[in-house]
Amino acid sequence: MINFTCSSVRLLLRVSLLALFSVQVDAKEVYQDAQGSFFIALSGGSQAYQSEIAFGLEPSNMPGSFGGLYLGASSLTHSGSVRELGVKAFNFSELTSKSYGATMHISLSRTRLGSYRRRGFEVGATVYGVIYGSVTWLAGSTVRPRELSWDWHDGAITEMRSQVGLNYRLSLGGAVFVLYQYDNFIDSSWRLDKINGTTMLGINWLL
Repeated sequence: MINFTCSSVRLLLRVSLLALFSVQVDAKEVYQDAQGSFFIALSGGSQAYQSEIAFGLEPSNMPGSFGGLYLGASSLTHSGSVRELGVKAFNFSELTSKSYGATMHISLSRTRLGSYRRRGFEVGATVYGVIYGSVTWLAGSTVRPRELSWDWHDGAITEMRSQVGLNYRLSLGGAVFVLYQYDNFIDSSWRLDKINGTTMLGINWLL
């Protein structure tokens, strides 16, 4: 379980509501005919795993789009982990060779790696582009900067997770993917301090 304080959760909700309110005018027509949906993602490799479950809305006129709350867990190494609680949105509707899909999130996260501890906000985005038919490439990054943390130490500017890979979209809202994931610290001299790098296979589903 993620051990955040009540004030931390309230802050996340306020940020989320502010973000949702800022796009309310543009999203009003899109979400006026939406249905409740679940999003599930599982992936793993020899040195890492990820799991995620989300609940939110999928617009009836934009199948493949989603926005909602999510809970995630992932490993950094065999002894390190990250836990997340936040909001996620993505849009894969009408993805063509001339357009791009994207996933974005903001969350509270907790990192544990040996004696290292960090709690705070993280933000991330992944872009998808069509290669051929239902096959897409993906590239994304998540950062957990010192300025958005409240128990940071060890002289790092940010934690950073980068991913590149291929995604195959199945029918009925599913997809299988393979990616290379690289986790590292960026120190005050802008040098990379590698935590882990591994290839992962996974599946996700919008239900």
